[in-house]
Amino acid sequence: MPCHSGYSDLELKLKDDVHDISLELDLTTRFACECLTKLEEENSPIPEYIKDWWEQHKEWDRNRKREEIEQAQKDLINEDRKKWQQIKNAMENGIEAIFPHGSELLNNEN
Repeated sequence: MPCHSGYSDLELKLKDDVHDISLELDLTTRFACECLTKLEEENSPIPEYIKDWWEQHKEWDRNRKREEIEQAQKDLINEDRKKWQQIKNAMENGIEAIFPHGSELLNNEN
């Protein structure tokens, strides 16, 4: 019995096709976004057939950016918590809490 992933050749082909279509859609969306942004910056009219999509896209983009900012803020807070915890540990347990050979380093500064 030959080894295989469990997917048929057709399923693998469809999976590749979906991936290719997804990449193409992403590039097309980026292009449309850049073009429509430029039209708005120049106060040019947006074609009627794309206005609804454009408004939904801008809303989605605002939400995505807000989520990215919130995640970045959470990441910074977590990093700060870790640093403060290290400082607290060092104050409670000495420099060895952060640097296992810290006292040796401090004693050998000269």
